[in-house]
Amino acid sequence: MVTNSMREASIWIEGEPATFATKGEAPWKQLLHENVPPSALDGRETGLSLNFSVSSLLRHGQPFDVDNLCDPVFSVLIGQKGWFGGKKPGLAWWSATKRQGTPPGCHIAIYAKRSIVLPSQSPFWDEVFPGPLSVHGTSPELARWALALRVARGVNWIPEKCSLYLGFADANLNIGDISTGRVKAAVDCLYPWLGGTASHGEDWRVETLIVERGLEHLPEGAVNVRLWEHGRISADLPDVTFSAPEKRRRTNDQYEQRLMNGGKVPILNPCREGTRIWTVCQAAIERKTLADVRAELDRHASGAGARLHDYKADLRYGKKLDIRIEGDRIVCYGALER
Repeated sequence: MVTNSMREASIWIEGEPATFATKGEAPWKQLLHENVPPSALDGRETGLSLNFSVSSLLRHGQPFDVDNLCDPVFSVLIGQKGWFGGKKPGLAWWSATKRQGTPPGCHIAIYAKRSIVLPSQSPFWDEVFPGPLSVHGTSPELARWALALRVARGVNWIPEKCSLYLGFADANLNIGDISTGRVKAAVDCLYPWLGGTASHGEDWRVETLIVERGLEHLPEGAVNVRLWEHGRISADLPDVTFSAPEKRRRTNDQYEQRLMNGGKVPILNPCREGTRIWTVCQAAIERKTLADVRAELDRHASGAGARLHDYKADLRYGKKLDIRIEGDRIVCYGALER
């Protein structure tokens, strides 16, 4: 256990933690803004731990990922309150845990020294992936590597719940960028170990996520992946089909030709109505101007318009939609072609 003497700041925020890009994010961030004090460490912080207590481990009947809980906290703590020099790349390490309990809230502990606490037992998986690091959740390299190891060891189970550690070699990697960064992509690509499929991984099984950068003993571009299982569920090896890394996309000429021929492009918004990602998708379908969509996002929450490119990336890599910014407009050309 970490002693109080090692901790530079300890903050408890009571309220229901919300995940990124959901209806509850704005009120949760407002609560954080009102209760998180400004930084008093002048950028001497190195890392933090987040312990989330939630009323339920389901939202709208679906489980949710612990990393998605971190994004709103990082946004306020670092972006608004100036901890870690006011920049997410200032994070050298962090850990996050979710559990069901009352009262709901989040305990934030900030440290000036490395204070990572790993599970006491040996991990089942303790491997080094040489790279390249995944760019998004359907990048094939890490998933192929994880599947090959599972096949080689004859593992016929996935964890019921687990703790996951990612130790990156790159000392300059921005591990505080959750929504579009390499951390989330790595977790998503570990579905051969965690269960699920590409773009539909079951990383909600991760109860504790521990991340750090700058591991000098690793080869350049590598990441150490460790997993501690908390219960096992029998599972056959996944039937994994990897698409080519590069995907052919519709060109503007092809799109315009279909319109000229009197055709229609039936594009359905796959996101949950009312969320910010739904707003961006709908704006792209309707070919709205960037100014209009940013204004709509800001009506959701102050500053949300500045994250337009993050939502665009989520639609591209998470929902597999060909979303582009062309001039002063955002445009959707439908599903990405494989």
